[in-house]
This record gives sequence, C-alpha cells and structure tokens, in this order.
Amino acid sequence: MTEREMLEEAFNRAKQVLAKVEMEAAAYRPTEVPSRLVTELAEQRHKVAELQSRLSASRPPTNYYPYTRPPFSQPVPRNGPLLLVLIFIAGVASVIIIFLTTRSISVSDPIYDGAVQEVTTQAVPTVQPNSPVVVQGNAVTGLTIFRPQCQACHPSLGKVAGIGPKLTNSPNAGDPNYIRKNVRNGKGAMPAFPSDQISDTDLENLVAYILIIRTK
Repeated sequence: MTEREMLEEAFNRAKQVLAKVEMEAAAYRPTEVPSRLVTELAEQRHKVAELQSRLSASRPPTNYYPYTRPPFSQPVPRNGPLLLVLIFIAGVASVIIIFLTTRSISVSDPIYDGAVQEVTTQAVPTVQPNSPVVVQGNAVTGLTIFRPQCQACHPSLGKVAGIGPKLTNSPNAGDPNYIRKNVRNGKGAMPAFPSDQISDTDLENLVAYILIIRTK
C-alpha cells in the first residue's frame, strides 16, 4: 500500500468518526452539548482538515504519470474492442479483394491465349513494302502492351473494328513509321501516348505485334 493510499484510508476513517460524533452531538440542544462531545468534535474536525491538507499536498500534477503506469501503458480506451473489430473487418476485406483480383487475372481468355500463340509462332516481318525499316520489338510483349492501352478502340486485340479500324487489313498498319507516329502524336479520335505512358522499347514491341497481325 502506498503512502497516499494509507492517507486516503485514514482520511475516510476520520470522516466516519466525525460524522458519528456530529450525529451524537445533534441529539442535544446547542447550549446543552456535553463538553466531552465538544472537545471530540474539535479534535475530529482538526484531524479531518489535517489529513485533507496532506492528501492535497501528495496529489501528483495533472501531467505526471506514476512509474508503474507510463503514458504508453495507459488502460485501453472503452472503444478499443470496436477498433479491433474494424481492423479485423478491414483485414478480411483486403484478403477478399486480393483473392478476387488474382482470380480474375488467372481466368483464361481464349482470344488473348490465341493471340499469344499466334505471335509466338510468327516471325516479325523485317522489311515492309511502304517503309523498309527493321523492327527489333518483341511481339509477345507488344501484345501485353496492346491489350490495356489499345484494345478499347481496337477490339479483339486489333482484329475487329471499333472506334478505331481493324488492324489486320488496315493499309497503314504495315508501316512501322506510321504506327510510331500515330502512337506518339495521335490522329483523329486516337489519343497520343507519350513516352511516360508507352516507352520507346514498348512502342517497338507494340509495332512488332501489329505487324504480325497485319500480315495474317
């Protein structure tokens, strides 16, 4: 038991004794209270006041934390369980999102799988009729660039007309320089794709893919 706890216990006992003496004195008229009770009342009141003063002096400041309970070990707030539940729910939601995302990525796409097989088995033409330019790109990598960047306007990986033309029989799709120029600068409804969106290396890969499907 700490010194303060001992003081609090003594203070409470003194108040109980004082209350008992006051009740006993209240049974008499003020002028008829026995001297014994008058003396005892004075002593108990003095004792209570002294203990109360000592308690006030021993009270720690508001910014003081006892050694046995530093700031970082304060009791868990009442909303602690709710916070733990919210954290748990957020964790479960994250796991579900990751699961659904990876599952959707792993679902087979026949069109994409067929295109991968096609560009894997075909060689990129090195010389084009309208632009004799050697193309060093990788068509399989170009397919992975085409799918997220171009397929919205050139559906079925460029093999069907959409907002943009069908690339398998487009007159200009066999010209590497034409493809590079339109990708970088845009044309009509087609937006421009700067190098921070499609790098120069990926542009060459994209050209290689378009040249392969153009010759089909």
